[in-house]
Amino acid sequence: MKHMSTVQTMQGKKDDPLLWNSFLSGDDRAYECIYMTHIQNMFSYGMTFTNDCELVRDCIQDLFTHLYRNRRNLGPTDNIRLYLFAGLKNAIFNTLSRQDTHRRLIRLYRMNEPVDDSEEDRLVDREEETMLQDRIAGIKSLLTSRQQEIIHYRFVEDLSIEEISKLLDVNYQSIANIIQRALKKIRHFYAKQ
Repeated sequence: MKHMSTVQTMQGKKDDPLLWNSFLSGDDRAYECIYMTHIQNMFSYGMTFTNDCELVRDCIQDLFTHLYRNRRNLGPTDNIRLYLFAGLKNAIFNTLSRQDTHRRLIRLYRMNEPVDDSEEDRLVDREEETMLQDRIAGIKSLLTSRQQEIIHYRFVEDLSIEEISKLLDVNYQSIANIIQRALKKIRHFYAKQ
């Protein structure tokens, strides 16, 4: 019973090493706690790389399955979130690279299909969402893909510059400089309008 309360109280980053070690030593409750704590953020993070919800869900599932099966061979971590984000990013990129040719052919085929009524209805329903996304896309178009990624980590995922630095394996000052340049571009864009 004491063990269960320990797992239940492990929710913050400071407890990551203890929770991770419990998981590595075979504690299924720790595994469940890691999953429940990080699943939503992982899904949001995965969707920054692709619009394919199913692919992101599959990659998350595969990652957690891999972690569970190989936990005796995994090393320690002091930041579970960063560990999971790095693993998910790799899983998504590997899956996309394997499926790239297949996906291109499917998209080409779908572009040549006639649009039916139900598809038209869905397109109309998305119009409002598209307008909002266009505005976001306008801001994003100002930034390089690297700046977009780092801005997402910093302001959407709320990672610290140090955490981003570890995740991307780039030094702290470079990350800080990229953030400053991106924010300067955005400010300059809004000053013009």
